[in-house]
Amino acid sequence: MLRLVIISLCFFPLILTAQTTQIVHSELALARQAYHSQWQLVPQYAPPIADLLDSLHWRNEFSAFCPTDGGDAIIIRNNGKASQLSPPTTPNHPWEPIGWILKEDSVTWESKCPGDSVIFVYNPSSSRSSCGPEPDTPPWGSASSNSPDDWWIETVSELGVSNGSAYTRLGIDQSFDKPVIIVEGFDFGIGGNMEEHRHGNFGWESLFACNIDVFPGTLEYPILLDSLYSLGYDLVFIDFADGTHTIERKSKLVQRVIELCNSYKVSSNSLVLLGASMGGVVARHALCSMEQSGIEHCTRLYISIDAPHRGANISPGLVGLITLLSVPSSEAAIFYQGLNSSAAKQLVINSPNGAAIHSAAMEMLQNIGMPKKSVNLAIANSHPAVNLELENAPLLYWTESWWWLGTAHLLANRHPIGGNSLALSSSCALPVDFTPFNGTPIWYENETYSYYPEIDLDTEPSSLGRHMEALVSGINASGLLEISSDDYQPFCGFIPTSSALNCNIQEGENPSFDYISHSNSWNSPEEHVALSFLHRKMVLDHIILGDEIAPSELGQEADQTLFEYNNFEGVVKWIGSTDINSGGTIRIGGQGLFNDSISEVRTMLCDTKITVNAGGELFLGSPYEQGKGHLRISNNCELIGNDGGVINIYSGSRIVVEPGATLILDNMTLHIFSEATLEIQTGGFIHLRNNARILFEGVESELILKGEIQVEEGSNSKISSVNQSIFKISILGTTSKIKIKTGAELLIQGNNTIDFAENAHCHFNGDGILKIIDSEIHMSDNSIALQACKSNFKDINIYGTSSSTWKSTSKLRVEDSDWARVMLNIDSSNENSGIAGLISIHNNVDECIWNLENTGFKMIDNEFISVIFKSNHHLGPCQLINNLIEGTYGISGASVTISEGVESNVRISENRFLEGVTGLSIINSKATLSCNQFEGWDTAIHFKDKSIVYMNPLNGGGYNRFNSNRVHLELDESSIPLLDLGMNNFGSNGMYSISGHLNWDCNSTWTIQGNYWLNGDSSYNSGNNGTTNSFQVSSSLYTTNNECLGNVIDINVESPNPVITICPTGPTTEDDGKKKILVNSIFDSSGRIVNKQGGTGIYLKGQ
Repeated sequence: MLRLVIISLCFFPLILTAQTTQIVHSELALARQAYHSQWQLVPQYAPPIADLLDSLHWRNEFSAFCPTDGGDAIIIRNNGKASQLSPPTTPNHPWEPIGWILKEDSVTWESKCPGDSVIFVYNPSSSRSSCGPEPDTPPWGSASSNSPDDWWIETVSELGVSNGSAYTRLGIDQSFDKPVIIVEGFDFGIGGNMEEHRHGNFGWESLFACNIDVFPGTLEYPILLDSLYSLGYDLVFIDFADGTHTIERKSKLVQRVIELCNSYKVSSNSLVLLGASMGGVVARHALCSMEQSGIEHCTRLYISIDAPHRGANISPGLVGLITLLSVPSSEAAIFYQGLNSSAAKQLVINSPNGAAIHSAAMEMLQNIGMPKKSVNLAIANSHPAVNLELENAPLLYWTESWWWLGTAHLLANRHPIGGNSLALSSSCALPVDFTPFNGTPIWYENETYSYYPEIDLDTEPSSLGRHMEALVSGINASGLLEISSDDYQPFCGFIPTSSALNCNIQEGENPSFDYISHSNSWNSPEEHVALSFLHRKMVLDHIILGDEIAPSELGQEADQTLFEYNNFEGVVKWIGSTDINSGGTIRIGGQGLFNDSISEVRTMLCDTKITVNAGGELFLGSPYEQGKGHLRISNNCELIGNDGGVINIYSGSRIVVEPGATLILDNMTLHIFSEATLEIQTGGFIHLRNNARILFEGVESELILKGEIQVEEGSNSKISSVNQSIFKISILGTTSKIKIKTGAELLIQGNNTIDFAENAHCHFNGDGILKIIDSEIHMSDNSIALQACKSNFKDINIYGTSSSTWKSTSKLRVEDSDWARVMLNIDSSNENSGIAGLISIHNNVDECIWNLENTGFKMIDNEFISVIFKSNHHLGPCQLINNLIEGTYGISGASVTISEGVESNVRISENRFLEGVTGLSIINSKATLSCNQFEGWDTAIHFKDKSIVYMNPLNGGGYNRFNSNRVHLELDESSIPLLDLGMNNFGSNGMYSISGHLNWDCNSTWTIQGNYWLNGDSSYNSGNNGTTNSFQVSSSLYTTNNECLGNVIDINVESPNPVITICPTGPTTEDDGKKKILVNSIFDSSGRIVNKQGGTGIYLKGQ
């Protein structure tokens, strides 16, 4: 009779075991060895044994192996598929029995081995006995049309097919309302067991500690799972069909399960996502991918259990030994396939041939970051300051001698002292066969070398890795070798603490997780993915205590009037959709706690709406500073404060409006007290409706703006303070916006600072009006304000660095303010034809540049110190009146430049230009100059191109005074200014009264009359005191006419005036020296005022 031998294979994450039925270990090992050896000889005719078993699993088939030496035939199948298996529909390999016949009992199959007359019989064994609870039918039923069962899920992406099972267990209430998803780790086991609900090695029953001999880390999982079950939580366990797929490919299946859970849950509760080992990395990738793709995952809590976020350690000596033994040993070959899988190459630091893939995976994880919308917890089964204790000896050294064979050995070296070098990692010498004629033994001998880094990861703080113990167990089970416990060290470091926590605490690196839990020093290291009491308590606290939420309605007509969130447990809590009606109150923190304790509450994800109605109250913190409260409003969630409701943020507390979230204030006042904060993150919104207000009370309170404030149509809203309270508006990032809609107004007023951080941008836009009064605006390096709405500033101090800029494309009015070092750029051509785009009245402006393009301006009663003012293409009548303009040396360009504006006039009147390089430059523009004083300039006025400049009373100008300038007037290929009868005083000069060059007629003289000239040539018709009828002005003026290029142009003065001391306009008053002009007066095209009676005049006071 043919003896029946059954192979039953199970493979666990980096662990190899062999289970048998009615055979001895040596027969099992021989069968596997024989198949593997034959496959190595003719691999083109058969798949590797791992692939063969996996294929049989999915086809619900068994196979068999007929040894080439005529020995016993052996059945090959996956453990657990004990019934309803059929023979292969097509041959799998050359050594498979043929001619299968089903016998009369309908369960036994009979066949023959090729070239053999013996009969092979297969009789299925009985079904397994159950360990864990049977999974429930998932609420979504069969998720795929071709699903083998209800738990099967499959999704297709650009990465290929991602599939597996999502086994479910409803909570005690039997309602799918509080899903907790658990993601399986790395599993390179083959096939699985459908009856045990398992793909590969780890499955549903393993989760319930049914295999603690193989998975000791699951010992206390049933405590956690049963606790959650009794509280109504619903378990969803993701078991990947192929546990060796990449992080990205597995992530696709997790994302699909998240979508199903959110679609089929019968509540608004958010999800909890827990990942063990590689499952923690996959879960992280899934959440981050959904967030970055704009997909709502509605997951409030992400828990990572000893996950290799920065890689896992398999000792180079063990890796080398597995590599060597993969040739003669089928056990090691399957182990080697696991180390060469896509998942292992991504995560194992020393995987064979995987260095580049590992580096790319680590870079990918670093770039993708951490989930932003969930609370993130990390567990490390180790202590960051406790190293593993290993002997200073090889990890494995086995040797045995036979006098007829020789000496065999296996060696896996430890990390060499010092490291940072290439060294021998493993070697082996084994007799594998004999020559067929003389019996000479054939030996397999080989060795590997590995690069050892300076740090010995085998002893670094890490969780336990029992991979050497598993390999030895598999080798011993073959019966060919017997390795004793004295020959090897059973464990090394597996997941470094710094990898599990995604930060190196010992080096002071900031944690990337919100909460972390590592082993106690006296209990480190722990089994990989173990949930000791310390870890389990943190997980349960954040799942259960974080699930205590306020009722959907609070108030006098509801079942409850008060709900309090307090931080006694130190966990983040949640709030769902809630109406706080009259008499209802929610308190977050601030009750009987230490002053520095924080109670944090987050809105449940996905469309949570908290409404504070008339008579309702929402308090964060306490007026007595007894603890702080934080409320985070998440994406697609709203906090609404209606008329008559109360929202108070007390000392040290804050409200954070996250991306995609909204805070709506409708005719209510939000109160922010001392050291409290309102933060609007990028993509977050605040809507101010119906005269809503934000009121700061106290000191050091703050509004942080990265997102957007919208003032709704018709609303007159305020951001202000009471009792001279000091508050701050911080502009961070480049996405800050304040939008003021049609008919709306926003007033920012009080003892505050609007602070632009370095490189920050803020956009002010809309059809409404922005008013800033009694405030400071500080602008750091490279910060930019982009103003596209009408804005009025009064009594403000705006200051910053020379690289900061205020850009305006709308009307800007600044009064009674200080402006220092901040560049101003205005282009308001699209706003009311650019007329009066800038109105500056009674301001002190220091050390900056103001650039105006395509805009009008009114500059009245200002002091400009070391300022460059440029207006290009000015539109409409413009005014520069009664300003003090002090230049400085070392700054290029004129203190005031008017260019390219021949269509409209600039009225320049009663200004004092004091000291600098060039006082005023007029380039191809029209201007009227009257009663200005220029003193101490290298060049007082520079004219260029076809400018039309009126400097005489007939055209509304004249009475200008020049004194102590190197050159009073410099002409640069320009039209000549209208000076005749101008009543201008040209006093002392350093070189010339007039210089430059003109395109002038040859042999012509420029004759000027009606001005006073101190520096004239008295030898020409000389008279007394320079009052003769005719003389020449001191000048250096040349023609550029090609016919007489370079000829001197003489300036002849006829009937010069005596010294002019005032601008005659009428009787002197107490306002003498100031312009008698209203800001909104009407001007004609020459810049002259049209008085109420319709007449025109200059209306100048005595100077």
